[in-house]
Amino acid sequence: MDSRMRQSLDNYITGGRYRQWQEDIECKECGYQWEVTMCEEYGMSSFVPDEQPTCPRCKTEYDG
Repeated sequence: MDSRMRQSLDNYITGGRYRQWQEDIECKECGYQWEVTMCEEYGMSSFVPDEQPTCPRCKTEYDG
């Protein structure tokens, strides 16, 4: 595969289909609010790192 085709493929795979932002979430157990990093890739959103966050105050796993 030549470099131009490889660059074109990379742009297709990653170009415009990924975004990352900060979001405030609230614990349903204790009401504590904290900021998490979220990302969206190909229409699916997830937390960064890719695991459910836990409340810093009561250690309950976020269920939102």
